[in-house]
Amino acid sequence: MALGPQRQIFHRENGMASLRAGECGGVLCYVASSGVQVIGYLGDISDAESVFPLGIQLHDVEIMDEGYIYNPWVERGVRRVSKPNEPVAFSSHCQVDTNFIHPNAQPHSGKFAYLAPSGLITDDATLGGPKIGHFISSINDSQCAGLPNTSEPITVFGGGWVRGQYMKKVRGEGQNIFEIQEPSIEKVVIQSPGWCRVRIRI
Repeated sequence: MALGPQRQIFHRENGMASLRAGECGGVLCYVASSGVQVIGYLGDISDAESVFPLGIQLHDVEIMDEGYIYNPWVERGVRRVSKPNEPVAFSSHCQVDTNFIHPNAQPHSGKFAYLAPSGLITDDATLGGPKIGHFISSINDSQCAGLPNTSEPITVFGGGWVRGQYMKKVRGEGQNIFEIQEPSIEKVVIQSPGWCRVRIRI
């Protein structure tokens, strides 16, 4: 989970497709550079003029094979999930709790928020990303009611489940234990420094 339960969504879009799998909570961007157009989290924003932030991604994008496993959104309504190349919801005007915070960020209430690589948010303008809003809290701020305080890894690329990665293991007589492995696509995970409340206005 990369978005906390406390959120206010003032503007929501659903019409653009993300080409990459990844968790919700980071800044989804549109990039047009050298004839290539990409929508998703950025691995490199060295050419800042070609980067157009769209907003906070509101649900996960995962690689799934719905012919063999259930879609958690359709079958059980547990959470909203899209596959790559399907429309993904994002908000350009919202207030959310997210742990997509750059490891070197030292935000506090009132500081400007900037786009950092891999969809992360930072208070450091020297990383080259445009301004996307401002911080409402510092990291894991105990004075900010309802802000999560656990520091968990976040997936900035990859993730999801495919049929070919199922393994069946037998432990003991008559006991079948199923284990799900991750797909062959490389998964990129980083350690978040914690949670912040951020006001996004793009």
